[in-house]
Amino acid sequence: MMKHYEVVAAVIEHDGKILCMQRNKGKFDYVSYKFEFPGGKVEAGEERHTALERELREEMDMDISIPEDAYLMTVEHTYLDFAITMHVYQKE
Repeated sequence: MMKHYEVVAAVIEHDGKILCMQRNKGKFDYVSYKFEFPGGKVEAGEERHTALERELREEMDMDISIPEDAYLMTVEHTYLDFAITMHVYQKE
């Protein structure tokens, strides 16, 4: 059975620019060095917007508030070996 992950991502705009991060070399070539919005996995029992705040703090040392009403959209995507449900929030 294919693994499925619930993830969150932030579209952060500042001075007319949108923040994207480049991945490092990963386990799979098809995701290595690709660009993505910052975010990560939602932990069990965690609210989506607070998961995003935690991920931004842990991964980027960004201490910003992401209100629940900053929700933009949900995207489903299936990769070769796993699938995601990505909840996207927009922060200006």
